[in-house]
Amino acid sequence: MERFICNPNLGKEGTQYLNKSNQNPIITAINQLVDQWNMNDMEITALLGLTHETWALIKINDFIDPLSDDVITRAEILMRIDRDLEVIFGGNAETRWVKLANSSSLFNGETPVNYMIKGGLPAMLAVRNYLEAVMYS
Repeated sequence: MERFICNPNLGKEGTQYLNKSNQNPIITAINQLVDQWNMNDMEITALLGLTHETWALIKINDFIDPLSDDVITRAEILMRIDRDLEVIFGGNAETRWVKLANSSSLFNGETPVNYMIKGGLPAMLAVRNYLEAVMYS
């Protein structure tokens, strides 16, 4: 399965805003991640900070407005988490990890997805840092 890695400079100050043609890889990657992690609409909208209406348009690739910097950042973090999980576990294990209760002190028995939903962007960064520590330990 092809994985999409977003350009970390897209949408940042001094670069071109995203439009329907150049945000397509991000939207494709988000849709793939939803499928891979078996997320429902509530989970992905909470993780990305989107309204349900906006997500409905993104799902069918009919979203014309540029994605906000916040949404792009959140999507990039989720894709990096997915990439890190693939490195750590290989195969499809990463698809299960995000939905399994985790006994690490970071998660306190919650699933990583629920932890990130409750904690927002700081929690998403904490999960990414946690996985990087696992990878490099």
